[in-house]
Amino acid sequence: MLMGYIFVTSMNYAAEGQVFRLRGMFLRSILSQEIAWFDTHQTNDFASRVTEDLNKLQEGIGEKVGMFIFFMTTFLASLINAFVHGWELTLIILSVFPLLGISTGLIAKVTTSLTSAELQKYGKAGSIAEEVLSSIRTVLAFGGEAKEIKRYEDNLVYARNAGVKRGLMTGVGVGVMWLFIYAAYALAFWYGTGLILDSRAGNGDYDPSKLIIVFFSVLMGAMNVGQSAPYWEAFTVARGAAATIFSIVERKSAIDPSSKEGKMPHSITGTIELRDVHFSYPSRPDVKVLQGVSLKVEPGQTVALVGSSGCGKSTCIQLIQRFYDTASGDVMLDGELIQDLNIGWLRDQIGVVGQEPVLFGTTIAENIRYGRDGVSMAEIEAAAKEANAHDFIMKLPKKYETQVGDRGVQMSGGQKQRVAIARALVKQPRILLLDEATSALDNQSEAIVQQALDKVRRGRTTVIVAHRLSTIRSADKIVAFNKGLVAEVGTHKELMKHKSFYYNLVTAQIPPSERKSSKADKEDVESDSSDEENVISVAELSQDIMDDLVSKSPVALARTSSTRQSLRRRRTSTKASRHSKETEKEKENLPTVPLSRIMKMNSTEWPYMLAGALGSAIQGTIVPLYAIMFGEVLGSLSTADEVEARKQGDYYAVLFLIIGLIAAVSMFVQVLLM
Repeated sequence: MLMGYIFVTSMNYAAEGQVFRLRGMFLRSILSQEIAWFDTHQTNDFASRVTEDLNKLQEGIGEKVGMFIFFMTTFLASLINAFVHGWELTLIILSVFPLLGISTGLIAKVTTSLTSAELQKYGKAGSIAEEVLSSIRTVLAFGGEAKEIKRYEDNLVYARNAGVKRGLMTGVGVGVMWLFIYAAYALAFWYGTGLILDSRAGNGDYDPSKLIIVFFSVLMGAMNVGQSAPYWEAFTVARGAAATIFSIVERKSAIDPSSKEGKMPHSITGTIELRDVHFSYPSRPDVKVLQGVSLKVEPGQTVALVGSSGCGKSTCIQLIQRFYDTASGDVMLDGELIQDLNIGWLRDQIGVVGQEPVLFGTTIAENIRYGRDGVSMAEIEAAAKEANAHDFIMKLPKKYETQVGDRGVQMSGGQKQRVAIARALVKQPRILLLDEATSALDNQSEAIVQQALDKVRRGRTTVIVAHRLSTIRSADKIVAFNKGLVAEVGTHKELMKHKSFYYNLVTAQIPPSERKSSKADKEDVESDSSDEENVISVAELSQDIMDDLVSKSPVALARTSSTRQSLRRRRTSTKASRHSKETEKEKENLPTVPLSRIMKMNSTEWPYMLAGALGSAIQGTIVPLYAIMFGEVLGSLSTADEVEARKQGDYYAVLFLIIGLIAAVSMFVQVLLM
C-alpha cells in the first residue's frame, strides 16, 4: 500500500509539474511567433488546445506510466520464471507474441493519427463556439443562429467520425490482443500435453507441476500485458496531443519579440525611412502590396499616409513595427536597419493607436498599465490627462478602478479610444503610429479624440493613416499611395494645387450634388480677393459642407446615439453584475441532475450502449469459463490412457481458441460502442 501511494503520488506530481511548464512554454511560444505565422495558421483553437490537449497529455504521463511500468515489470518477472522452469514450452507459447507486437504497433500508429485528427476537429469546433459567443450580438442581429449551429455541428461530425474510427481501431487492437493471448493458451495446453506424455515415456522431465508453473507464469505475464492495453491507448492519445503542442513549442520564430539579440541604443531622434520597399503578405504571396515604396519621416514630423483601401498604408505601419520583414528594400530607424535592432526595444519606442481599440476585461488603470510594466499611478493619470481621458474617468463611480468589461463593452467608442491613447502614451514613446484612429467614431467623439491626438503628437515623430482627409490637413507632409506605389508627396495646399491624385481623393469624399455649389463658392471667394493666402481651396469648402451634411445625416445621428446606448448597456451590465452576485449562492444549492435525465438525452444511443454492455457481460463470463476448462485440462492429464489424454488435450486446445475468438469479438464490441 505504501509503495502504491508513493508511486501514484510521485507520478501525478511529476506530470502536473511537466504540464504546468508546458502550458507556460506553449503560451510563451505562441506569443513569440511572428505575425506572418498567425496569418497562415488557425489560432482560434489554441485555448482548447491548452486545456484539452494538455489534459490528455497529462493523463498519458501521470500515474498511468507508473501502472504501465508495474504491469511490464510483472510481465518480465513472469517471463523469466517461465524460462527457468520450462524454456521449451515458454518459447512455444511466446511464438505468437511477435504477431501480437506487430499488429499492436500498426494499430497504435493509425490510432495516433486519428487521435490528432479528432483533437484538431474538436479544437476547431471549440474555436467556432468561442467566436460565436464573443460576437453574439452580431450573430443575433443578422439571424445567424442556425448557420452558426450548423457550422459548429459540421465540425463535431468530423470529430465524431474520427473518434469512431479511432474507437474501431482500438477495438480491433484489443480484440486481436486477446485472440493472440488465448491462442497462446491453446498452444500451451496442446504442446504441454505432448511434453508431459513424452516425459512419461522417458523422453523428458516435464510433469503437470512444470506445466502449471510455466502456464501460470506466462498467463500472469499475458494478463498484465492485457491490463496495460488501456494505458497504451492513453499513451497513444497523449502522443497525438503532444505532437500538436510540441510542433508549436519547438518552433523558432523568425521575428521573436522576446529575443535579447539586437542593438538597443540609449536614445533615438525618431527618423524613419523606407527605401525601395517591396512586400507581399505571406497569406497572399502573389499580391504585391508595396512595389518600391520610399519615404522619409524626419524627427518630430507628422506624416500622413492616404489612399484607397488596400494600397499599402497600414502595411507601412506594420513594417515600421517589424511585424513583418520586407521582401526587398530597407526599413530604417535613425539610420539603423530595424532588423539589427532588438525587437522588444524597438516596439518600446513606438506608441500605436488603431482603429478598433482593444481593451482587456479589467480596470481602466490596468488597461493603461499594460502599456509599460511598473508604471506608477501618477504616470497613469498623467498619460490619461494627456489623452483627454482623465476628466471622464474621474466622473465614473470607481474612477480608475472602473471595470471596462469584456473588450471594453461598458465604454463608448470615444472613451475606449482615449484609454487606448493613454495606454500608448504611458510608455512615453518617441514615435507615434495612428492607424485610422478616429474613423470608427461619430463626429462628436472624433472631435474630442482628434483634439487629444493633435496634442500628443507634438514633439513626436508621428505617422498617420487616415481615410477622413479632414483630419490630416495640418500634417507636415502627406504621402498619397496608389496600388502599392507613392503617387504624390507634399503638404495639403501643395497637393490640392496640383489637382492630381490627392485632389481626386479629397473631392471623391464629397457628394456629387454638393460639388457645384463648392465650385461656385470657390469662384466667389477668388473674385473677392487676389491674395493667395486668402484663397480657400475646393477641398476646404467642400469638407465644411460635407461635415455639415454628415453631422445631420441618419448615420451620424445613429453614431451619436451609440454613446447613449453604451451608457444604457453599462447600467444594464452593472445591474446584471449585481444580480449575478446575488444568485451565486443560489447556484451553489442547485439540485443534482438525475441519471434518468442523462439517459433520456442519450436515447438514440441506447442500442449501442446495450450492445456494448452485452459485449462487456460476455467478456465477464470468459474468466469463469477459463477456470472450468483449466480444471478439465488438469483432469485430463491424470488419465493413464495416453491416446485419451492426447485427444483431451487437442479438444481443450480448440476450445481455448474458440474462447479466444469470443473474447476478441466481445472486447471489440465493448471498446467500440461503450
